[in-house]
Amino acid sequence: MRVAFYASDAMPFAPAAVSTTPLGGVELALFSMARALAALGHEVLVLNRCGGGAGEHQAVRYMDVEADRARWQATLRERPADALVVVRRFMDVNAPVPCRVKIYWAVDFLGVSHDFPASPVSRALAVKWRQWTGPLFTRRVDLVFVISRYMGDLFAYLFRTPQSRIVVTRHGIDPSEFAPVAVDKEPLRFIHTSVPDRGLDVLLSAIFPRVRAQFPEATLHLFSYRPLDRYREMNLPGVVVHGSVPRADLVRELGRSTLMLYPNTAEEMFCIAAVEAQAAGTPVVTSDRGALPEVVVHGETGVIVPGPTADPAFADRFAAAVGALVRDPPRLAALAARARERALTRYRWDTVAREWSAIIGDALRVRSHR
Repeated sequence: MRVAFYASDAMPFAPAAVSTTPLGGVELALFSMARALAALGHEVLVLNRCGGGAGEHQAVRYMDVEADRARWQATLRERPADALVVVRRFMDVNAPVPCRVKIYWAVDFLGVSHDFPASPVSRALAVKWRQWTGPLFTRRVDLVFVISRYMGDLFAYLFRTPQSRIVVTRHGIDPSEFAPVAVDKEPLRFIHTSVPDRGLDVLLSAIFPRVRAQFPEATLHLFSYRPLDRYREMNLPGVVVHGSVPRADLVRELGRSTLMLYPNTAEEMFCIAAVEAQAAGTPVVTSDRGALPEVVVHGETGVIVPGPTADPAFADRFAAAVGALVRDPPRLAALAARARERALTRYRWDTVAREWSAIIGDALRVRSHR
């Protein structure tokens, strides 16, 4: 099967640099899924902004979506893709890429939530616009792959996409990255590895001071592929700003940490950072926004703290949940073991790729009988 990914809006990355250059969740998912499909024997082409990094990498062919346009267009005219997977940008479903089946891979925020845009009028207009244009979008794709049940329901509501066209899938991890996880955790070492605009301000201003009030020796370690200079300049007690590090280092830092603290203020569509933490044996304490209750199983792989994140009572409950876990090592160890087991079984890219392969194969058979 020939699979082409069209990712004109993904952040630029060269495949050979992935192990040393931190990626966003979308870009890491693109790289990982392409590699996993190729490992199953499929012929995979990625059209992204790879610049001088174009070429074959781990059996996947990369071409720059702009600089190599003439070449990849000629390639696909001669041998059309069996499946075209359009990544992130809605308008790219109109891209003139020959294929038998077209899939839109919804990997990111859909631009509307219950509190965004902030203005009720703007929010209502954004919803109406998506509902009006949604059928036009749906006519241009065969399937929509979403990364959580929450996202699937939201997509159906916003774009009026029939449930029969929506496939709930998920992101994954490479288990081999998480094999050498540190066994000895530092009891009062906490970590945050997501982008700063998803609750980091709340964590630093309201929650972590409450944690430090209980445990004065507690430290919070911040990692992100986004700039953290503003937080480094704050020089907050107990907060260590690492910023962007290679993936192997990030996995090691996750393994050393006792809990991931993630009071997300946005409606999460999936959260690969939470999956990675759990794969390293680090339970997650988080909010109930969006798909987080699907990724973190309350009481089994972490703790879900309900309620509005801006409410001071939320910070109280969050810090109390952290304190309760730290004071109960047997429960914390049980959560860590279950978190790691679930992440390393359910969230494997090779498993997700086999599911994709079967779904796309079914779609191709339906297409051939039309």
